[in-house]
Amino acid sequence: EKLSREENTKKMSSSCDDFEEAPVKKSTKKKQVGQSETKSNKKAKNKENVSPSGVSDPAVTTKPSPAEVQAVVPVAAPSTVPVPDHSAASALQLPPLTDPGEQKIFDYLRQNNRPYSHVQVFENLHKSVKKAFVPRLLDSLAEKQYLTCKEFGKTKLYNINQAIFPPVNPAELTMLDAQIVTLTAELQSATNTLAAARKDVGSLSSSMTNEALAEALQNTEQQVAEKRAKLAKLTDGSTALLTKAQVATHQSNFNNYFTAWKKRKQAVKTMIDTYMEAAPKSVTRKKFMEEKGIETDEEAGVDISQYEPFFVKLR
Repeated sequence: EKLSREENTKKMSSSCDDFEEAPVKKSTKKKQVGQSETKSNKKAKNKENVSPSGVSDPAVTTKPSPAEVQAVVPVAAPSTVPVPDHSAASALQLPPLTDPGEQKIFDYLRQNNRPYSHVQVFENLHKSVKKAFVPRLLDSLAEKQYLTCKEFGKTKLYNINQAIFPPVNPAELTMLDAQIVTLTAELQSATNTLAAARKDVGSLSSSMTNEALAEALQNTEQQVAEKRAKLAKLTDGSTALLTKAQVATHQSNFNNYFTAWKKRKQAVKTMIDTYMEAAPKSVTRKKFMEEKGIETDEEAGVDISQYEPFFVKLR
């Protein structure tokens, strides 16, 4: 009986040893699988580490080796992002913001305190948070009651939850309203003063300098002296003056000649233009006028525009 008992105990101990060796075999298989990891997976792990919110997180590193894992000393959990220190916020019992993307968006909306869409938030943050993560982060902040969300069709507008800010005393509001009235009046007065100053600057800039005024005055005095000398010659009796009837006759003759000049000039131009429309390409305008003996005012050394001021319609 003793021998049978000893044999049974030996069989049981050997079975237990077999049972304990099984996990060791599995662990060796895992090591072999880990050692056969492909190079592409290693390259993917070595890419730039990005947090779930799309913000670069330098604290995330590549997977350490088993020796480094054994040598790592447990580190305390990272401190959470502090909740805004307001009485209303503590009353709401808002959960802490652990995501840097959420914290960045929340700080921006709290600073501006106005509604934004997810596209505006993405653009105003200068793409520091990835565009694909912005809607999810905004919805997460709205679920945590940091933000309020209002939907207008397919558009969502997010604003800071006003309950986060502490309540304002009515007396303080009255004082602020009075300050607004005072500052508005001061602003209006400063605006009027600025407008008047700009007007003065514009008038002074357009006015002539002392040197330009002195030169203009000298030229005007010279013109006045010349006109006075001319007037003296006409009034001293040495020059025969025309009567009003003679002046009217000469003016009428000039008007007739000047009008005929303009009409004939325009008629010749029209005829030349009409001919040149159907003329062959080998015939130029200048060549045609030379063949027909047509002389222009420029070739004759005259300019009809110089006589325009002398044309006066008689009553």
